[in-house]
Amino acid sequence: MNRDEGDDPMSSRILDEIVRRFALPSSLSDVGSQRSMSSFGADEAQVEGTASGAEGGHASTSESAVTRRSFAQSTTSSGDAHSLAMTALEWPGVDGVSAGRAAAIGALCRIVCSKTSRETLADSQLAQFYKVIHEALLEKDRLILCSVIYFGENMFRLSLKGVEVLLPLFVAAIDIILTESTKLHPSISEVEMRRACLRALSSIISWPTVFGSARIADPSHVSFSSSGYSIPEEHSTSYIELRPRIHRNLIYSLRHETDAANLHLTLAMCNILCEESCVYDMFFAEERVLKEQSGTNKGDVDDAEEDKGYCVSVLRSVVSAICDNMCKSQWSSDLSVCLAAIDCLNAITNIHPSMLFYRKDLSTGFLIVTSLCRFIDTQLMKPPPQHSRDLHSSVVAAYMSLAVWLCAAPLLVETESCLTTVAETIEFGIYGGKNLAISERKAASKRVHDAAEFLLYNLFTAVSRRRTNEIVDERRLLYTYGPQAIDTTQFRHFLLKQQTLISVREATKFTNISQGHPSLFFVVRTPHHAAAATLTRLYASPDVTSRQGVDENDNDSVSNCGNKTVVGCLPEPPKPFQIPASVCKPMCKLDSVIPPLHPTPETDKIIKDLSDIRRTMQGSESCIRASDDRNLWLREPLASELSKPIQPKPAAPDCDAGRVFLYDMGLISEEAFKAGDIVMLDSARSDEFYHDLHQMVDRSPTKLIQSVCIFYVRDGQKTAAEILENAMNLESVSSEFCAMLAELGEGVEVAAHPHWTGNWATAFSSERKPLEEQCTGDNFVLDGQSHCLWWADAHIEVAYTMPTERCRRRASELGSAESTAGDYNDEHSDPEGKLQRMVFGYFSFSSRTNAANVHNSR
Repeated sequence: MNRDEGDDPMSSRILDEIVRRFALPSSLSDVGSQRSMSSFGADEAQVEGTASGAEGGHASTSESAVTRRSFAQSTTSSGDAHSLAMTALEWPGVDGVSAGRAAAIGALCRIVCSKTSRETLADSQLAQFYKVIHEALLEKDRLILCSVIYFGENMFRLSLKGVEVLLPLFVAAIDIILTESTKLHPSISEVEMRRACLRALSSIISWPTVFGSARIADPSHVSFSSSGYSIPEEHSTSYIELRPRIHRNLIYSLRHETDAANLHLTLAMCNILCEESCVYDMFFAEERVLKEQSGTNKGDVDDAEEDKGYCVSVLRSVVSAICDNMCKSQWSSDLSVCLAAIDCLNAITNIHPSMLFYRKDLSTGFLIVTSLCRFIDTQLMKPPPQHSRDLHSSVVAAYMSLAVWLCAAPLLVETESCLTTVAETIEFGIYGGKNLAISERKAASKRVHDAAEFLLYNLFTAVSRRRTNEIVDERRLLYTYGPQAIDTTQFRHFLLKQQTLISVREATKFTNISQGHPSLFFVVRTPHHAAAATLTRLYASPDVTSRQGVDENDNDSVSNCGNKTVVGCLPEPPKPFQIPASVCKPMCKLDSVIPPLHPTPETDKIIKDLSDIRRTMQGSESCIRASDDRNLWLREPLASELSKPIQPKPAAPDCDAGRVFLYDMGLISEEAFKAGDIVMLDSARSDEFYHDLHQMVDRSPTKLIQSVCIFYVRDGQKTAAEILENAMNLESVSSEFCAMLAELGEGVEVAAHPHWTGNWATAFSSERKPLEEQCTGDNFVLDGQSHCLWWADAHIEVAYTMPTERCRRRASELGSAESTAGDYNDEHSDPEGKLQRMVFGYFSFSSRTNAANVHNSR
């Protein structure tokens, strides 16, 4: 077909001829026509030979019978992309009529599905095509259904006019073929047939929730009248009614599929189905609530919750199927399947909590966390010869998935059983086992150890913290408290266990900061978190509640330019311990020897004196006796001094707050010095030291970083210059595209952004000045040179940029600078080759860089 010139006369004639032959009733009773139909999908020479044989007279029985091999040849031509080798197995006899019709319909579907986006098919041709396919789907012949699905899997991706009339029967045909356990087509393997069914489902997976309650007419029940035609509602199907059947097919494939590629496709569709069902059901639930509040709908109160019921069932069935299969050898031995399943579980965390934890039921989250922990234990408990890089990669992915789930649902770790399971799994990853002696501790690999340690860190820092903390280092303290209080050269730096850097600065002498207590600033840098600073005051009293407000003010004052740590309410005080009554019971003969307590004359006198004093005080009389007047301890000025509350001694002005702090944290000890767990770094050469600290340590990412390049392509644009020019003026692009950009992340200024910007040359800025609001225009260029879009959570940072022409020019300038600094071979000295190399390097600084081509035709 000539796909560049719209309708092709030759393809139209072929299409009309196929439809005419297939729809001809008399052809079904003619043996010669059976033979011609069975050979229609073969090469042109075979078709001509069959036709000439038919014209010569009636064929014999042996010649007219369609064999299995002839049917296979008829459905797979030499030029067909779907051609498959015929297996040598002997299959039962194939009916000639079914074989011929299946071959004809297969060819018909191939022709229609080869249509390009610019081609149009006449309404009469589409009507005839729909009629033929509709009758074939109604007949439910297995061979014909296989041909329709296998060769017409892209039928619903072509935007054919009125193709939705085939949707209910098409979904039913997929249900029949996908769940069939026996061989259905002699020339198509079972794996390929199931893959065709899944691909066909992927083209319509979102139709039920997109079109919702819209009705699909059944063309077999059309009634015509003078005013037109009509279809009774009882003979029509709504789109949403197809969702249960699609859901059932996906769950069946998830539990019974053995091919890795098919499982990848199934898991992706399960994720889409959960997301689409959540959005659809939540929309109707919220709409019902609004109607009830306005008084227009007087339904039950629980109707809104019932609208969410099906989405919950879809979600739980998908999670149950994945968790049941994760530890089976068929899945756990294939890295690609493990990663696809874990990725599907990670994507489920984005579902609304009202759906994910329906009616505050955390069982779904518990099942996922428990299954991931069991998967890690199963993988690590395998014997050493079975350990491989792929196995450890699946374990690392499972640890990351646990971190994602615990950050998305912090309530899970508030349950003791769930927290215990996660803690044991972390112990297994760090030490290589559970409850091992120190001499036996050995992690399976460094990657597994780091992944388990990362999960442990997330439990203490990232869980229940929604926003990402800003970077607060020595420079931010300098801008916050001024150069009089902060001298960056006076910080003392200690390296703890070769992975944590603590920078300490005395602040006791600054009374406006220390408030008379030994105080210090300290900045902590870890492999899992950027620099974080804290002002600490060392109190002599361990009372915490009296200083709660002071500590909150200290934390807020340090991080007032960034995010403020949310201080939750203090936990309830523990209940006082009460001696149980069983303790007073005699447990042995020795207990019975101790005499019971009885009142004595001395105790009776004391009780009588206390009663007299109480009676005197109730009568508003003084309880001071005459003998008390001679008591020196009750006379002034001793009485006023003794009545004052006890106050701690004032803090020593020469106290080394840094040393006391490190000692109280358990970091200073003889064992730590001998083991090298704490090392004081030499910062005598301040310029060089702080240059390395800010340009190397602070610019090392603590999260996964990812870059996404977005291109806006107008209709008809073909050159790179035209496409890159669209990013220079976002006002000229469509409003839908701008709305999509607004949902991706927040706009940031590259020069002052302390996080990832999509380019190593501009990322992780060391500028810590507080940003001031500037009244600038609305037209920003998101090419990563001045601004970009940034999104982050507890585990990943994503920078979205729209490359422009000046990105290419800057890449060319960088290439010229590099060419003068070193010697290059002839290939690198080529200007075009060098430009391409630098452009590739510029857009691929991160190993996890993606490019999203956003095509929007106007």
